[in-house]
Amino acid sequence: MKAMTALSQSLILIAVLTMNSINAHAAGAPAWKDLSAEQQQLLGAMQPRWDELPAEQRQQLLQRAETFNAMTPEQRQQVQDRFQRWQGLAPEQRAKLRERFETFRKLPPEQQTEVRKRFQWFRSLPPEKQKALRDNWQALTPDQRDQMRERFRTLDAQQREQLRERLMNLRNLR
Repeated sequence: MKAMTALSQSLILIAVLTMNSINAHAAGAPAWKDLSAEQQQLLGAMQPRWDELPAEQRQQLLQRAETFNAMTPEQRQQVQDRFQRWQGLAPEQRAKLRERFETFRKLPPEQQTEVRKRFQWFRSLPPEKQKALRDNWQALTPDQRDQMRERFRTLDAQQREQLRERLMNLRNLR
């Protein structure tokens, strides 16, 4: 009888500790019914599976919703446009972009800065020049692209900028 009582007490203790642990784990991430109307509206697509998500993921989604809510209407529209473009991509394209992003994240900070600068430079070009550069790049063979990448890597910042200017001038002459 004593053994049964000790076992019962142990089981009750385990149950209480487990319930406390579950409650503590979920404490930072409310159930769907506990979200505000605004949060439910922002996270509407998540409603069917919200309560099944790990608390950490729910917390991240709530933080992102708060960030989105704090944005200007223009910023929100930009985010929505990008999300729609993402949704329109084929799974293979998404996988390729995730891979490229992971490659970028592994670069040293100074190389990330250089990549950002180059991207901003490209984005600052008029659309017709961006298209011309894309078309020219696509016309190169894989070997030619590798050679261009290697040549570009060996140049310092001033030489790269001079090369960009020469390339743009050549394209303007066409």
